[in-house]
Amino acid sequence: MATITGKITINNVWACTFASDPSVSDGTVAPTGSFGSVNDGTGLWVKIGAGDTAWTIIPSVIAGIMSIAGSLKLTTVGTGLFIKQGTNATAGLATLIGGTLVVSTNKVTTLTGIKLTGQGGNILNLGSYSVTARVDGTSFTIASSNILDTNTVYWEFTEPA
Repeated sequence: MATITGKITINNVWACTFASDPSVSDGTVAPTGSFGSVNDGTGLWVKIGAGDTAWTIIPSVIAGIMSIAGSLKLTTVGTGLFIKQGTNATAGLATLIGGTLVVSTNKVTTLTGIKLTGQGGNILNLGSYSVTARVDGTSFTIASSNILDTNTVYWEFTEPA
């Protein structure tokens, strides 16, 4: 590993990685398009161009909750939101038996918004879906308006901020 003192210029763009919050002692302002970065283990913090004084985080793998002040926009076609399904998940698939099913998950609360979307299958017995019961931290019940409904329902949670 090499240590370089001073500025690095690559194709007329000033670039540098700092061990901590840098201070520019010689009064030089980073030109537009330049960047500096600090990786503190929670993510890559950057200052970008034209004397930017505010650090912005580009998250790496973060355990827990990531808060975003503002809207989340996916601006590239083909990108999307991916939710891991499995035990104690916040989304999943449930196949109804006799028009109903209890879904076990410790993530459900009285404030949880639960979206239900039928996935087709037996359209002759298709009904409309609702949540008819919930037990905080344990389970919720999906019911169809048709007691013969044996279709698969996708469910997904949202929580109030």
